[in-house]
Amino acid sequence: MGDSASVAYGLDPTAGPAGWIGIEAGAGEWSITVSPISALPPLPQTGGYDAHLYAGAEQPVVFSSTNSGRVNVRQFNGIDPTDSILPQQDFTAVGTLLAGPSVVNVQLDSVSPWARSTN
Repeated sequence: MGDSASVAYGLDPTAGPAGWIGIEAGAGEWSITVSPISALPPLPQTGGYDAHLYAGAEQPVVFSSTNSGRVNVRQFNGIDPTDSILPQQDFTAVGTLLAGPSVVNVQLDSVSPWARSTN
């Protein structure tokens, strides 16, 4: 099996009601599976290009690329119309995770995994 990733599809109000999915050209077969938000795994301390559930308290955090590549973190809580975007600084995303429950979408510019720590 090749690479896999999950994304928070359809949660971004700036993308319109349908959102979008982009598929890059690649070798071999591919598939898309659509699952409910409840099927997302909890937010771990390290990970890859994925969406996660966050049920914790508000906390300052740093998401860092463990090898190279920028980290883009977006939190969707369904309450705040602007939700939360953690600003990027070099190869890190630094900011505050809002209190859950919410969906945290972590995207990377490379295949490097990321690590989460408190700020």
